[in-house]
Amino acid sequence: ANLALDHAQGEWLNFLDDDDEFFPEHIQTLLEARGAAAQRVRYSRAEVRDPDGNTVGTSGRAGFHAQLYFQARSSCAGTIYHRSLIDEGARFDPEFLLMEDRDFMVNCASRTPFGFVDATTCVWHAYVGESGTGHGGNENAEVRDRYLPMLRRKWASVFDAWLAEPQALIFLGQHELREGNTAAATRYLEEALLRAPGDVNALNLCGMAHFHADNLERAEHLVAQAL
Repeated sequence: ANLALDHAQGEWLNFLDDDDEFFPEHIQTLLEARGAAAQRVRYSRAEVRDPDGNTVGTSGRAGFHAQLYFQARSSCAGTIYHRSLIDEGARFDPEFLLMEDRDFMVNCASRTPFGFVDATTCVWHAYVGESGTGHGGNENAEVRDRYLPMLRRKWASVFDAWLAEPQALIFLGQHELREGNTAAATRYLEEALLRAPGDVNALNLCGMAHFHADNLERAEHLVAQAL
């Protein structure tokens, strides 16, 4: 991948695995992004297809960098990178034999905001391949258990800064609540309310966390504030 980066001539760079697809309008749609989407990294939604070619969902949505602590923000095919990031030194880390695209994405995220383009422009065949980071037969817990801790250690200071943002805390709280970890969810969401006291999402989610933890008085108080 680094060899390709070093020899590419265009202003914008896009990776395409041999088992994924671009729709005809993919590049044009991303290049014509305007407003908040006009960043040095731009991404769209990708259709996620199963081994039979059926569309089972999408990958890629508006969000923020803290999501990279848990998951990629977009598919490889659905993301374009401006050459200036390569000129600044963004490269693939050879220590990551797998999950290298996620590491590269964090590297770029440490340098620039990302712009989400609200369109579906490509296909990710997530159930095929050998990365271990997809779905079904392409999901490998050993890959995650080896390389995700490496990623988090390498970018610890960057992740710490992102995860301190109120919206990141809300995301973390929602993630923990979905996983059934009510104590962790409550901790993140109460911290988010300290930083953003009137945030309706934080109030509602924190109320839900307290409800599931049987802290009914606190739950009722927070939901009432959100109304």
